[in-house]
Amino acid sequence: MPIHKIKPKMPEAKPSLWTRDFILITFTNLLISAGSFLLIPVLPIYAKQVLKASKTEIGLIISVFTLSALILRPWVGVGLDALGRKPIYLIGLLMFGALLPFYAWFQTVVGLIVLRFLHGFAWGIATTGGSTVASDIVPPARRGEGIGYYGMSFTVAMALGPVLGLALIRLVDYNTLFYVVSGLVFGGLGVALWIKYPRFATTPWRNISITQASLYDARGIPASLVAMVCSGVYGGLISFVTLFTEEKNLKSGLQLLDSGALFFVAYAVGLTLVRPFAGRELDTRGPQRVIIGGLSMLILGIVALAASQHLGLFLGAAFVAGLGMGAILPTALTMVVNLVEPERRGVANSTFFTLVDIGVSIGTLGLGIVANYTSVTTMYYISGAIILIPLGYFWQIVLPDYHDKMNKQTMVN
Repeated sequence: MPIHKIKPKMPEAKPSLWTRDFILITFTNLLISAGSFLLIPVLPIYAKQVLKASKTEIGLIISVFTLSALILRPWVGVGLDALGRKPIYLIGLLMFGALLPFYAWFQTVVGLIVLRFLHGFAWGIATTGGSTVASDIVPPARRGEGIGYYGMSFTVAMALGPVLGLALIRLVDYNTLFYVVSGLVFGGLGVALWIKYPRFATTPWRNISITQASLYDARGIPASLVAMVCSGVYGGLISFVTLFTEEKNLKSGLQLLDSGALFFVAYAVGLTLVRPFAGRELDTRGPQRVIIGGLSMLILGIVALAASQHLGLFLGAAFVAGLGMGAILPTALTMVVNLVEPERRGVANSTFFTLVDIGVSIGTLGLGIVANYTSVTTMYYISGAIILIPLGYFWQIVLPDYHDKMNKQTMVN
């Protein structure tokens, strides 16, 4: 009797992540994010020197940008899902680039505040749209890894943008700088035109029904709340780091990069290095170890930061805090996206980023009050203790809820 040898089953090949479209959407986000972060250190100087703005007015110029993005995000999510990704995303990029030259033309504080408010709308459209397109493009089996890599474009821009902005104002005048930033964004728009956008069923504008349920997706709220609290602490962390270095008398000894700038570099390095590993861990084993490990590192980094008496510990703490945030945010976003249908990813992304924006706004304000009545050092210690809340909440509520919803989704499919 002949013996039939059974060929061993070959392991399934990993779906490709670095496709043409994924590279294009990531590069687009790098360009527009670099343009946005480049303005962060420049605008306060511009407002003070050119417009003679007060500290309160400068704070309003900066914060109104986030406020307007926060207001618009839920509606952007509906538009992305109902009208399609491509038109909404490209409109956001066009608005973002087209408004930048007006920074050179508006010569009053009120005018700049209005412009920042409108610009925040464009930022809300562009970032929500880009994240949704990236979620569509990456293969589901590598979604955690893909969103982690996509998020690295924000990280690199966050590290290099402010440094580039401070360098440019030494070389060119403000008007030229605003045109350079506009060129970066329009470069991103040019790249985005080459993307092949995934197609889903769309709804004619007159048939769109705007209800409370259509503006957000409740399935992603538990994981988004973890990101919200961590983002609130992040807002307090970065907003007062310069005051902290003065409080502790931490000097870098470098002419071009002070200790505050080095903090952002170390923080961004931590964010960048952890994301690919966190994404692969999420895709293969789930979110448990990634989120718990990330929250633990964030607590350790913040407490070490508060205890810093010399530059080495200060930068090491920034690096560890970056590792923590780099693990938490993209993992939480991937969890949110995993729970919804493709045609609801726009709303899911807007739900996540709306709560993150709320966290940053409340955290910056609330922790600023704490720092004002105590010290930045005390505020940092309190921030570390606050992260214990999402740690317990994730373990007791979010993780069981996520597993339950994913199991039900598997049974339906």
